[in-house]
Amino acid sequence: MPVSLAERLRESIRREGSIPFHAWMKAALYDEDGGYYQRVDRKRWGREGDYRTSPERSELFAATFARYFVELAAAFDELTIVECGAGDGSFAAGVLLTLRDQFPARFASLRYVVYELSDDARRRAQERLSEFGERVEFCSSWDRVSVNSGIYFSNELLDAFPVHRVVMDDGGLSEVYVDVDADDRFVWTNGPLSTSGLEEFIRAYAIELAHGQTIEINGGMYMV
Repeated sequence: MPVSLAERLRESIRREGSIPFHAWMKAALYDEDGGYYQRVDRKRWGREGDYRTSPERSELFAATFARYFVELAAAFDELTIVECGAGDGSFAAGVLLTLRDQFPARFASLRYVVYELSDDARRRAQERLSEFGERVEFCSSWDRVSVNSGIYFSNELLDAFPVHRVVMDDGGLSEVYVDVDADDRFVWTNGPLSTSGLEEFIRAYAIELAHGQTIEINGGMYMV
């Protein structure tokens, strides 16, 4: 019987000690076998799913952006769009459909790059966008996204990044870690900053924390 992600995290903590909340959140979201965005047994998008974003609510959202993209790309010979965190391809489908039907000349030279970490989401997007053929590329590694000029777009992406939780306690700045108690429950604990980038970020933005105050720092967004 497969071991659950929760139990694998518990075993790792028992063996190696508490882990930064950032690592725990990253596993909860993106673990290959049990992370939320990797699970194939969940319907995440749409009315029957866990949440709805603008592309699922109305086709007008993507259509409006498609027209705006054409305006932005007026100086380009070719139009390249990179969508970061494309989910199941709802937004991409609306943009591609609008460009194909209303701006065929632009569509003919279009390169639409879908950058998506989740294997499950990428598979769903590939199915949804199959009718657009060679106009669409799929990437799961940022190193493979090669664009000299174009439009980079994301919709509700940053809230899906794991975060570091930093708190001001009696000893100064600490980071929130996840541990396991005697009853095998996940519990909070404070520990040293897991990366020097956190202190550098706080200093660079002149952030002053009150005693007991906790902030969340998006490591992926600020590269800390």
